[in-house]
Amino acid sequence: MKSSSNILKGLLLMTVAVVAGVGYFNFQRSGNLISGESNMGAYVGQTFPPILFFDAKESPSSYDKGCYDLKWSSLNVTSCTSSWRPTVATNGGEKVCLGKVGSDGNRIIDPKVVGISYTITCSGSAGSVSRVVKVK
Repeated sequence: MKSSSNILKGLLLMTVAVVAGVGYFNFQRSGNLISGESNMGAYVGQTFPPILFFDAKESPSSYDKGCYDLKWSSLNVTSCTSSWRPTVATNGGEKVCLGKVGSDGNRIIDPKVVGISYTITCSGSAGSVSRVVKVK
């Protein structure tokens, strides 16, 4: 039972190391133990490309009709800009609403508006990446 537990721990460590981009492990079986030899220095000085995820979901509330929740997250970046704001956090979210609120408190959305695009561009030491979402 201990050796299968050690194998699972070893696989978990290897997965975390690969996902984190830290290095890789060479595993060897010796008796009932597994030993790992790491080369953590394999990626020292290497830069990784920027990664950006960006999504928009319509607000489920009828009160917020015409509003969207924008959410984004990034890796390997130092700064981000957006089409609706000069700078934004490298990870975050924001609510945006189409149209305007009338005197009766209801949101008025111009039916001629077919869609609005929102763009985020993030930059890091290995370049930049942009993502666009279109709402409505």
